[in-house]
Amino acid sequence: MAGYKAFLSMWTSPKKTIRSVINTNPDSKLFLLSLIYGLPMMFYYAQGSSLGQNYQLSTILLISLIGAVIIGYIGINIGSALLFITGKWIGGKASFKEVRASVAYSNVTNVVSIGIWLLLMTMFRQAVFLADFPYASSLGNFAVIMNGIFIVQLVVAIWSIVIFVASLSETQGFSVFKSIINTLLPIGVVFVLIWVMGLLFSLLGSGPKVG
Repeated sequence: MAGYKAFLSMWTSPKKTIRSVINTNPDSKLFLLSLIYGLPMMFYYAQGSSLGQNYQLSTILLISLIGAVIIGYIGINIGSALLFITGKWIGGKASFKEVRASVAYSNVTNVVSIGIWLLLMTMFRQAVFLADFPYASSLGNFAVIMNGIFIVQLVVAIWSIVIFVASLSETQGFSVFKSIINTLLPIGVVFVLIWVMGLLFSLLGSGPKVG
């Protein structure tokens, strides 16, 4: 089931699908999945940076496509590394590549977000990539459309979490509860690292001053 069929079956049978993927080829479609993972992030960056003010839609799309693969690949690998390491602390059985397959394939739900962005681009062209677009489009005749989009994104986001937890559970040999713990541990690790770094910078900055 590895490959494009897995993109569809992942929505309804994440455990069966990810087991087929890791048994066949855990690196399958990693390039495409990196693009799917990173593209919504690049679109949000383009919007927050108001790229639509200075660039044509075609240019923004090109920048986003190139950046998405790079950002997506890095993001998938960093997230997978944290899950792999913390998973080992609680008895995880999966290899790094198997964990990475779970992370990558669980993000197939991003195709809905990408589809919504493409719809908005069709309607508003590069104006969708202006920082004030979310506010401007939530007024007047487009309010109903934007509210509908928000509801769809919320439902898909919740389902993507369900898919990911189930997928990681199958890959690591965990119960659902333990899979949730594995999902939360990296967040705690990152929080602690940021706190420690902040404390160190604070201590260094409060040291004795000469002169």
